[in-house]
Amino acid sequence: MFYYVLKYVLLGPLLRLVFRPRIEGLEHVPDSGPAIVAGNHLSFSDHFLMPAMLKRRITFLAKKEYFTGPGIKGRLTAAFFRSAGQIPVDRTGKEAGQAAIREGLGVLRKNELPGIYPEGTRSPVSSTHLTLPPTERV
Repeated sequence: MFYYVLKYVLLGPLLRLVFRPRIEGLEHVPDSGPAIVAGNHLSFSDHFLMPAMLKRRITFLAKKEYFTGPGIKGRLTAAFFRSAGQIPVDRTGKEAGQAAIREGLGVLRKNELPGIYPEGTRSPVSSTHLTLPPTERV
């Protein structure tokens, strides 16, 4: 519920108005069924811009530090990411990361869209241009 309020009422319209992001490859995102959205991670705002631009819900795999930060800022950030249904990724080792992959597979099994950033961190080039690659049915 919180995700949809953010997307359609609070953040989505504001982000589209202020940032005017453009998106290429939207035709490659299926209207239904499982698919993985792999984006270029250019800014922290990618977590907000990509869902604002796509019709379907995206469940991101996000670094666990967003869920465990110290102080009031950390608690607010963690509450936000949990409320938006994002999946924490422990990047300390192979076994730790596999738990997040299993959760991402669960998102696919529900015919939904997990979102990932294959680079694993932000790219040095900044832009509000999102490119979605063609999807392949497996």
